[in-house]
Order: sequence, then structure tokens, then C-alpha cells
Amino acid sequence: MVTHECVGVVTEQPLRLLLIELDGSRSRLHERLERHPAVNVVGGTTNTDEALRLAVATDPTVVLLDVRIWDVDAPSFCGELRRVISSPIAVMASFMEPARWDEFKAAGATELMLRGKSTADLVAALERLSA
Repeated sequence: MVTHECVGVVTEQPLRLLLIELDGSRSRLHERLERHPAVNVVGGTTNTDEALRLAVATDPTVVLLDVRIWDVDAPSFCGELRRVISSPIAVMASFMEPARWDEFKAAGATELMLRGKSTADLVAALERLSA
């Protein structure tokens, strides 16, 4: 949940997540995150052109970018995302060499998320990132 304060009233809103991954909206990860009460998956796609449109249209709290996207070089695409949104960009991978992570950071990535986390741990990490 993301905490919002307006005129002394504190409300908690679900995290607005844009998920960009190889499997898109049909993935188990998408389904797991969508079922979590602290997450509102505002978009899921495998297509980078659509991802850029969704990023602008949905104003996500955080973006989760799978490094396995296939239609462009992932660090370059991360840089394109950074140019259109200010939201944190978490990069998801099973493993990443430090030099490759440096490419993502230089392109605007905020955090590296390793695959294999439980849904609760992943959501907690995304919430910390968006705070």
C-alpha cells in the first residue's frame, strides 16, 4: 500500500504497478501480483511500444521491467521509459553481471529484483521502492 496524506487525512492506496515482461498479462507473476491486496496492476505487456504508451497513460507508482523482453535491448528500453516517466523502475532478473546492472542504472533503473521471491517479499520490496 502507498500512503497518501491530504488535508491531515491519511489514506492507503494500492501500489499502481506496470508490469513489462516476456509473458505479459498471461503470466503467473501478473496473476500473483494482481491477487495481492496492496497491488493494482495498471498494465501488463510484452510490447515495448505499448509499454511506453501504458507508462504515460496509467501513471504507475512503480514499473517492474523483465530483462528478458525480446523486441529491444533492455537497458536502452529502460532509458526510453525513464525519459517518459519519473516512477521508479525495478529490473527483474534471475541473475545479472555487475557490468550489465551498471548499464541499467545508467539508463535510469532504480532497483534490481531477483526472481524467486515470494509474492509478499516482492510486494514489500516494490513498496519500499515507491516510498
